[in-house]
Amino acid sequence: MDMAGLSPLTWGTAVGTWHLTPVTDVVLLVAAGLYLPRARHGWPIGRTLCFLGALVLLAVTVQSSIDVYGHELFWMHMIEHLLLIMCVPVLFVLGQPIRLAGDRVAAVLRTRVASVLTLPPLALAAYAAVLVGTHLTGFMQLMLTHEWLHEVEIVLYLGSGYLFFLPLLGHEPLRRQLSYPLRVFLLFLGMTADTVVGVLLMLTTREPFPAYAHMGRTWGTDLLSDIHTGGGIMWVVGDGLMFAVTALVVAQWMRDTERQNDTGQWLESARRSTLASLGVDAVNQDTDADIDDDDAALAAYNRMLAKLNQRDRGA
Repeated sequence: MDMAGLSPLTWGTAVGTWHLTPVTDVVLLVAAGLYLPRARHGWPIGRTLCFLGALVLLAVTVQSSIDVYGHELFWMHMIEHLLLIMCVPVLFVLGQPIRLAGDRVAAVLRTRVASVLTLPPLALAAYAAVLVGTHLTGFMQLMLTHEWLHEVEIVLYLGSGYLFFLPLLGHEPLRRQLSYPLRVFLLFLGMTADTVVGVLLMLTTREPFPAYAHMGRTWGTDLLSDIHTGGGIMWVVGDGLMFAVTALVVAQWMRDTERQNDTGQWLESARRSTLASLGVDAVNQDTDADIDDDDAALAAYNRMLAKLNQRDRGA
């Protein structure tokens, strides 16, 4: 993309500057063509609007002035980044395209590879790694001088954002279902990653991406102020968006009357394993039964507490 002679950013150039990418448009049209026919028969309109909103937002983000000026203004790049790693993936997740696709596609989510990719701690690590790797290393400098890396960056943002929000916000048929408290906790960890990257960029005392200086821009703020503004957007706007997603998860939690007191499969499994390791040998063999509702298990639990009390006295 040739940035030579790019006009100063105004409301007029912001609205009127576009660079169309036919491949992107074709992919998005195909996605809409696959989704809409299945969404006709009793599918909630809200999910359809979310999915179509994700397609439109993605098209605007990568083809409008947001993308064009993101190569000359870091704060504009940061807006593009937040749209691609948070807003678009969240809308895709809310659209639930996997559930709409049917059992065959849903079965893929239960395979070993998909289970690993959607593992929440791994998804969080990938999300944080993309944030750090594209802003606090030499990747940004290389991306400004090698256009193809910008396409890689877009894929990284969309992929890491989708994998992170999928088990936390969506209702797709995943192999593991997280409890709501754990979802909120992981979202706060994601918010921490946004905060750390944003604050470090705000505190930098030198231009970390010299390639911006070679773009020939003679208008707008100086390079270091541009970086500080981008860091502030990452911190304030990024945390605000993450808090909004957290509020949405809490709202889902309040509406889900069947799981308001659910600790989740992982925590329940850990609880059973802990009780077994402490000597609770009368646990009901039916793994679907609730251990606290079984008289024999409750008696065994009391014996376990007595053993722990004896150990404490012996110590």
